[in-house]
Amino acid sequence: MDNYKETYELYQRFEKNAYYDKIHFFESNSRIIQYLDDHESLGMSVDYIICLFEVGRYYKLLSRIDEIIEVVVDCNFYIYDGEDPFVKLLFIKAAALFNLRKYAEARKLVKSIVNINPQYPYAKIFYRKILWNQALEFLGIKI
Repeated sequence: MDNYKETYELYQRFEKNAYYDKIHFFESNSRIIQYLDDHESLGMSVDYIICLFEVGRYYKLLSRIDEIIEVVVDCNFYIYDGEDPFVKLLFIKAAALFNLRKYAEARKLVKSIVNINPQYPYAKIFYRKILWNQALEFLGIKI
């Protein structure tokens, strides 16, 4: 087995919620990962973003996510873990912005998600939550 394929298969052995281990592995092997085929590399990159979100590394996530969204679109990557990866990444980006209290930016993204896929789970509820938090912030009420 070549080094690239072995790297991919090692990553796939991690438990789904082994977020810190996956982040460390991805960052330690990023040079190898870039040489995997598009589907494997992109799948790992999307998973890496999810892991960053799950452990609360929002600034790092925001520094990387736009590049990965662009590649998802360019490579016509339609399905990741049963979902549209483009919309999923937009939602994760919106949630990260929300967690950083960047409500206006988060609201714009969630509005785009609703326009793209009105049936996306939790998008409308999340939109209302963002509006609520913006209103509380405007009124000077601590959240």
